[in-house]
Amino acid sequence: MELITGMESVKASQSPEVKALLGYGVALHRGSVLFGNKGSAKRLDFGLVGDTVNEAARIEALTKYYGVTLLVSRECFALITNPATHRLLDRVIVKGKNTPVELLEIENPRTPPNYAELVREWDVAFADYTAGKFAEARPVFAKLAERFNDGPSKLMVHRCEELISYPPTNWKGVWRMESK
Repeated sequence: MELITGMESVKASQSPEVKALLGYGVALHRGSVLFGNKGSAKRLDFGLVGDTVNEAARIEALTKYYGVTLLVSRECFALITNPATHRLLDRVIVKGKNTPVELLEIENPRTPPNYAELVREWDVAFADYTAGKFAEARPVFAKLAERFNDGPSKLMVHRCEELISYPPTNWKGVWRMESK
């Protein structure tokens, strides 16, 4: 939260031209990694490698896809002792993986002031979506997209339309990401 607050402070102090260019997303994920020096005797670089690093990078890239500032994987969310208001945004299989990851958004300095109300209505629509009731979920997502200018709701309107037009044969409530 301090990182987001700090970034918003930096953004506020910039000219309008720079503000328009300054976008960012924060992802929190958890898992095992290897760290240390990598490279050759002529060029060493200290860093992290492993599946968790790759998955975290994919999750961070999804902040732009969903139009949110903060995404937290369920693995990381489980360690938060006192989470603020939050919502389950999606269950996805990121590019290069075969197992789904649950993505949550936690109330932060960039969420709307009436975020709790958004979350209550989102949860109803997301339950319908997960159950394969796309026609029921779509108008609720549309209302949230218009009322709150909510990026995830805008995305889900389009996704529900696609799923209504091309119903999946074995829907499990998990969306497969085809790009990074």
